[in-house]
Amino acid sequence: MDVNISSVEVFTHVRVIIGIVLGLSISRLLTGVCRIIQHPQRQNIYLIHLGWVLFTFLTVVHFWWYELYLNQTLVWRFEAYLFLIFFASLHFLACSLLLPDNMEGYSGFQHYFTSQRGWFFAF
Repeated sequence: MDVNISSVEVFTHVRVIIGIVLGLSISRLLTGVCRIIQHPQRQNIYLIHLGWVLFTFLTVVHFWWYELYLNQTLVWRFEAYLFLIFFASLHFLACSLLLPDNMEGYSGFQHYFTSQRGWFFAF
C-alpha cells in the first residue's frame, strides 16, 4: 500500500463512494414519492409514513452536508472509511424500507409501515 497518498486524495475517494450511496438513497425516496403522486389512488396514504419519508430525506441530506467537513481529517484509516460506507448504507436501507417497489400484500402504507417498523427502526 502506498503510504504517500495525501489526505486530499483519500477524502476525494471517500466523498465519491459516500456520494454514490447517498445519491441512491435520495433517488429511492424521490422515486417512491413520485409513485405516490402519480397514482394516489393505488395505496392509502399514511401521514406518519410521509413524515418519516421527509425526516429520512432531511437526514440523508444532512449527512451528505456533514461529509464536506471530513476534509479536515488529516489521517484516514480504513476503519473510518468502512464505518462511513456502512453508515451511508444504513441510510439506503432505511430509504428502501420506507418506499418499497411493490406493495402487494398490503392494504396501504399504514399496514406496510406498521408491519415493517421493526426493520426500519433497527436501521
